[in-house]
Amino acid sequence: METIKIELKNGFESCREIYFKNGQESFFSWKEAQIPLVRTIFFLSCTVLFYFLSVKYSEIVWIFLLVVFVFITLISIYVLGRLARQYFKWKIGIDAHLKGLRNYDTQVLTLTAGCVELKNVDET
Repeated sequence: METIKIELKNGFESCREIYFKNGQESFFSWKEAQIPLVRTIFFLSCTVLFYFLSVKYSEIVWIFLLVVFVFITLISIYVLGRLARQYFKWKIGIDAHLKGLRNYDTQVLTLTAGCVELKNVDET
């Protein structure tokens, strides 16, 4: 593969579009978090429902379902928390990288067979 050089006039905005495409700018619209988030909300709603049913009817079935759904909800919250930690760790790193790019007007993106390089043209 030959070397391809692309000059980015507003590198900050260009890189921001690359990193935050497909709704990755928000945790709630991040594709990997959507299913666990909906699952957590569903299990939490079921837990609340079974809580009120167990208080109203005081039957062992409702209490058993409440206990089961409390455990499932806690596991779901744990999984969602791990995803949130992973996402925010990634986003903080990207924001720090983009903050450094904001200081320069032009960047050059170099693509070769072995690497991708982003250089600031304005550096001395």
